[in-house]
Amino acid sequence: MKKTFGIFLIAILLGCSPSGPTPPLESGWRPDTVNADYGQYPSNYESVIKQWYMANLKDPNSATFVGFTDPQKDHAIKNQFEKTAMFGYSVCASVNAKNSYGGYTGAQTKWFLIRNGTVVTHRKHPSIVYIGRPTTCAAP
Repeated sequence: MKKTFGIFLIAILLGCSPSGPTPPLESGWRPDTVNADYGQYPSNYESVIKQWYMANLKDPNSATFVGFTDPQKDHAIKNQFEKTAMFGYSVCASVNAKNSYGGYTGAQTKWFLIRNGTVVTHRKHPSIVYIGRPTTCAAP
């Protein structure tokens, strides 16, 4: 009985331990933001983000859009080991929608990277775009 409990306890502790640190960006490498191609400015950024939410929310008809920030040239790391990045325009959007229990969640903010009219990546705010660089959302 004690042996079984001991094995069970070790399994729980190992399951709770982090899988290891994510390696930082290779020292000395940063994306070339000066000569980067950011794509076309997303003048329709609100509709692009609304379409993304409609495809990804549990109850898209309940969505109430609280606000959007203006697009800013930005980037995210695509693959740090291959030294590649995604360039586009970042927009932060806040939306209140119902969850799977039917209750409203309160306004949630996400950071979006849009390139040529498409959301190429997104992050919950606050979080990080990549190690050492947090999302840059001000209150929309």
